[in-house]
Amino acid sequence: MTTTAVRRRTQRTSVGSWGLAEVAAIAYGPQPQFTRMRMLPLRLAFWIVLLTGERRTNQSGTAVCCLSGASRRPKAKGSLVALVGLLVLAGLWAASAVTWPIFAAAIIGSSWYWPMIRNGFAGLGARRALQRARPSGRAVVVHTVASIEPGAGRHLLTTLVAEADDKGWLLVLDAANERLAHYYGQFGFATTGPPVPMPWGEENIPMARQPNPEMCNHSE
Repeated sequence: MTTTAVRRRTQRTSVGSWGLAEVAAIAYGPQPQFTRMRMLPLRLAFWIVLLTGERRTNQSGTAVCCLSGASRRPKAKGSLVALVGLLVLAGLWAASAVTWPIFAAAIIGSSWYWPMIRNGFAGLGARRALQRARPSGRAVVVHTVASIEPGAGRHLLTTLVAEADDKGWLLVLDAANERLAHYYGQFGFATTGPPVPMPWGEENIPMARQPNPEMCNHSE
């Protein structure tokens, strides 16, 4: 994103899910697992994640991260979205007059996501290994830490770990490489297992951060 576009974002007081999806797509687009993805399909995928999950963002919308396990509301929202999607597909199937062009378009659209689908299936074993390396007990998983403005991601993570201390959260994440593992270590994350090779060539490192007992209020 250009400097002008970043400046325009910082002047806004709030950014919706579609705008945040652009931030995530720009930040993650160059990553090895997404190198064959076009920007629009990748942005759509992040948009769905942001709509159905729980997120934290800075005020200007230049940094965002997604969480799971922080509350039950995102799970209910995701189930509702899945149900609506199934109902829509059932309705389209029933409309036989327009079924074939719609499903032809769906097949073409799914080809945009083939690299992501392929990497997803290829990485199932690696993800299970990463999950086994996590500490036992309830944890809040940190996903999709993305930033397009220098310093915005660091500020957002600082805010997140402060919230985790206040609420007594055990935070877990998978660093994509040694450089990021060192970066997350500055926020109190520690390695919980050996690096796990991923099918796209990186080695993900499981990490966790215990809450500071002196800061815990357990208020949710």
